[in-house]
Amino acid sequence: MTFGHGSSHSLTTELTLETFCRPQQESRRSRRSLWAHSQTCLLVLHREWAVSITSYGPRLFVPAHTANPVNAYFAFSVVGFNGTGSITYREALAAVFLEGWIFLFLSIFGVRQWLARNIPKSLALATGTGIGLFIAFIGLQPAGGLGVLGGDYSNLVGLGGCPDQYADPDHPYICLSHVLQKPTVWLGVFAGGFFTAVMMMYRVRGAIIIGIFLVSIISWPRPTSVTFFPYTEIGDANFDFFRKVVSFRPVNYIGNSLDYNYGKGKIWLALITFLYVDIMGVYSSWSF
Repeated sequence: MTFGHGSSHSLTTELTLETFCRPQQESRRSRRSLWAHSQTCLLVLHREWAVSITSYGPRLFVPAHTANPVNAYFAFSVVGFNGTGSITYREALAAVFLEGWIFLFLSIFGVRQWLARNIPKSLALATGTGIGLFIAFIGLQPAGGLGVLGGDYSNLVGLGGCPDQYADPDHPYICLSHVLQKPTVWLGVFAGGFFTAVMMMYRVRGAIIIGIFLVSIISWPRPTSVTFFPYTEIGDANFDFFRKVVSFRPVNYIGNSLDYNYGKGKIWLALITFLYVDIMGVYSSWSF
């Protein structure tokens, strides 16, 4: 068994997304996000370690650029804000569970490979491009992202990144003025973006995780304008959780929480969408 450079790249990429990106999506759906965050990190650690030590090359069960849109679709469209979506959280988990088994059997019996050979390359490339733009859009949003983008009354999407005092009191993600003047935005753009890109250009190993650590360490001190823990109610709560360093969470919210209500039609609609994104995402990654 070997632990190759490609496998270590896969491990770093997936751990980055699972640890820093996906929990941000889930945190806007439910107060149970801390439990989900802990279990997600634990599961992805075991999964990626098993894959990395048994393969040579960037091989994953689900590519990072595929799984992240599936997570976003799961959180925003299927379950919805505070459970206002078309199906419940437990039913959505059951749909993901069955979709995973279907994807596995399609791979074992060669059906997925047959579909990949017969899908037009232009469609696969367009799918990969769309998935990448979708992930970039999530990363630029204010909720869990850089905050470069925000809401806009006329165009729906506009520039964001204004200090809190210049945001609309009724809609905090809409800037009334002083766009792109929030220090944390430029910390993410330069330290987390350009600096990471330069390291990747010079093929520095672990460039992505180095950029994450750099931005994280800079944002830890509280008496700064770029801190993640300002002296506010939310900042105090985040800092109290951060100070625990190690915390074990029970699995009663997400362990064995599946609702196998497969007689509901909208569960199958979500399942087919999950399966389509997985298949197209895998093939589009091969096409590049």
